[in-house]
Amino acid sequence: MGKLETKVNIHIPIRGHLSKYCFSVNDKVKSVTDTEIDFGFKSFQIPHITIYMGYLKSDAIFEELLERLYLYSSKISAFEITFTEPYLKEPKENYLFLDTYQSEKIIKLKQEVKDLIGDLIEPLEWDVVAEPPHITLAYIKRNQAAIKQLLRYFTPPPKLFANAIELSFCGPRGSCLGTIKSIELQS
Repeated sequence: MGKLETKVNIHIPIRGHLSKYCFSVNDKVKSVTDTEIDFGFKSFQIPHITIYMGYLKSDAIFEELLERLYLYSSKISAFEITFTEPYLKEPKENYLFLDTYQSEKIIKLKQEVKDLIGDLIEPLEWDVVAEPPHITLAYIKRNQAAIKQLLRYFTPPPKLFANAIELSFCGPRGSCLGTIKSIELQS
């Protein structure tokens, strides 16, 4: 098989007040140090909670992927997600994360989506499903001490009403580059 090039990210989009919060935190981090995650106006990157990601086994199966996601999303209801405060993930402290308090529910969702579309997507080298659900706010390579100081001033994040599943092209560090398709969940 030839090299697979179309990398996609299936995710829960971050909307409303939480989206503004993510933009604000990302902007404050950028005022202190460089980050490979950029939610600024000139960037296509968007905040999200990854459900599954990998490489399409062929571009021809794109429609099949969407059909399966539509069918699956019609069977699940929207739900509320709450979050931890931002923190630097150990051991390298280079990812700035918000973890969810609904990890078990979201990991179950991740496994169901993997089971549904796994034959269409070549997985990454690490286990996306087992990774605790989170929002990546920044990826930094230096100035961790300054970011730790900045963390003291962040307010707790607002809740999210997860009411859609989206498909995006996947960029560096698992970032979502815009939205290809948004599929609303049952209310």
